[in-house]
Amino acid sequence: KPSLLDSAIPVHLDMICMKLIRKSPDERFSTAKDVIEALNDKDAFTQPALQGRESIIAQGRELILKHKKEGFRGAFAVIGPAGSGRTAVLSRLNQMAEKLAVKNLLVTPNQAGMDEALKAINDSDTVIFIDILNRCNHGEIRQLSAALEEEPTGALVIFSAPNSEEDLNSNVNLITSAPSTSLGTIKPLSRTELISTLKQQGISSGAAALIGRRFHAEFGGLPKPSMEQ
Repeated sequence: KPSLLDSAIPVHLDMICMKLIRKSPDERFSTAKDVIEALNDKDAFTQPALQGRESIIAQGRELILKHKKEGFRGAFAVIGPAGSGRTAVLSRLNQMAEKLAVKNLLVTPNQAGMDEALKAINDSDTVIFIDILNRCNHGEIRQLSAALEEEPTGALVIFSAPNSEEDLNSNVNLITSAPSTSLGTIKPLSRTELISTLKQQGISSGAAALIGRRFHAEFGGLPKPSMEQ
């Protein structure tokens, strides 16, 4: 990568350069216009698709748009094992809400954060994001669960939590099982999706295929441990 020679090179230029020199023509830019568009749209190019997470992101986006239009109260739970990319999905949806000009609130899973969320729960124009909800204590989660069921209009809460195979806070189930909650379950990446994720990091096709096969067998399709390696 060019940034290995000069750390001052911006991330988006680094990724554009790597795409320009791909071995396979199919993986390069098709036209000079595509290069210009990539140079002008830094956000789009530095935020490649989250492989295998497209349907969950689309589901969350639809709920955000519906909430913006109707102001209904409800929740969207992003459920998956540790290392599956829950935080990345939540972050992408938070960015979408900002681009859609939707008022959003990103709170930390502690008492102060939950107090802030409960104060905003009646705002029908707000989307509240909480990453790893199960870190909150039982009482805080019960309060949030009760608030979500009080009125038909109010905030939309988008949160992440482990799947039932992990030590899931039993009170989180009060929300995930509620009629007003939509579920987005994250599944492990296929070997092809993991290889595509590695290629997005600037790794050549051959190396990505070799590493991807090994990491998929070793980590079961979880993106985080694979990327850490």
